[in-house]
Amino acid sequence: APCARAASKGDVDGLRPPAAASPMDCSCSDEATTAGSGPSSPSSAGADAAKASEDLPLHSRTYARTKTFERDSSHLAEAVLPSWSSDPLVAGHLGMSFDDLSSALTGGEDGGPGMAFLREALGCFNCTSSPWVECFKSAKDTTLQRCQYSLPLPGDVPESAARLLGIGKSIPSSTMTRLRVGREIIMQQITRTEGLLYSERMCVMNTHVFQPGESGGVAWRTWCQIVWLKPLPWTHSFIARLIESRVKADTKEKAPKFMAIVSQAAAAEASEPRAGSRP
Repeated sequence: APCARAASKGDVDGLRPPAAASPMDCSCSDEATTAGSGPSSPSSAGADAAKASEDLPLHSRTYARTKTFERDSSHLAEAVLPSWSSDPLVAGHLGMSFDDLSSALTGGEDGGPGMAFLREALGCFNCTSSPWVECFKSAKDTTLQRCQYSLPLPGDVPESAARLLGIGKSIPSSTMTRLRVGREIIMQQITRTEGLLYSERMCVMNTHVFQPGESGGVAWRTWCQIVWLKPLPWTHSFIARLIESRVKADTKEKAPKFMAIVSQAAAAEASEPRAGSRP
């Protein structure tokens, strides 16, 4: 998932890391705290964030004041979009109305298309999701959702290697999604894992951009970016290249499957009778 701005010193690929990243900061557990407090606070003042959150509905304030939710929403708010002139990792077309896309992405039961993708395409289990909540750090018409789940260990990882690394048969993971709706729809996602080698040093950022197609339907493009919150030693640079190659290959393969699930969700919503319509 996906920066046009050159990274300044202390930035990584246009995404500012938290003030003090630690394994705890990259975990998926929810430790309640006031927005902007703690070692993973973003550069913006915590008091301002807390004050802004007071204007949100109650359920939005609840998630805004969760430590890891606040951390990831801040990262997404500070992230720079990919340059539209850069080549996306993968692109395609959906045979659906652009006007129906927003409700398809956020609608449905049990977490919507994002959760359906995790279960059906990735085989995840123990899946939970937050409701879609307002993002008080971003522009109007921007909402957030976080999913937490167990990701099955890839089939090409030998059990002996998993035991040596202290990994079970699944990997605790989380994905924060930020959706901005306008003349185009921009979906950015940060995914983190626990327990894998160097997982506390990195996260994966996907950016999906949806626009009305020139001849109808919806055109979509996907960028994938590995964000190193703490770069590996130069002696391990080959590992970083291997990780980035693997993640981008998986994203290129799986993104069209996610888009197919979105299209199915739109078709399902379109087939449901509208409120006030006759049966």
